[in-house]
Amino acid sequence: MSRPILNIKRIYILMRKALDERLDSHNISTSQFEILGYLYNAEPMEQLKLQHCTGITPATLTGLLDKLEKRGLITREQSPEDSRAKLVTLTPSGNELLLELIDVVHQFENDMLAGFSSAERALLDDWLQRLATNLGDTRYGDC
Repeated sequence: MSRPILNIKRIYILMRKALDERLDSHNISTSQFEILGYLYNAEPMEQLKLQHCTGITPATLTGLLDKLEKRGLITREQSPEDSRAKLVTLTPSGNELLLELIDVVHQFENDMLAGFSSAERALLDDWLQRLATNLGDTRYGDC
């Protein structure tokens, strides 16, 4: 494999591990935080759309949602329009936790990008978005 591909993989692994460590004191994982983020200030979201937005497999997403629901951070209910669909909603407790964690994640991002200028951060973001587009990513358009 080429160095860029290996570096992207290595950075992803290091980033997830470091962020999970910071979120651990709040008893939440990076994946759970991501789910809360998609539900923040949103109408109830169909579980299938949440799966589409996060890229998490159905079985894994169900397990993550079970844990969040047991903690009272989300609710799931049957859609009135489609009896097969479940709607996921952030609870007030989930909203409160997410607001607490936003500062943790912002500090993590600042630590991770220490030494990068604003222009370099913007350029990095552009490059990463272009890589995703080149790989066929269309997932975030409606999320």
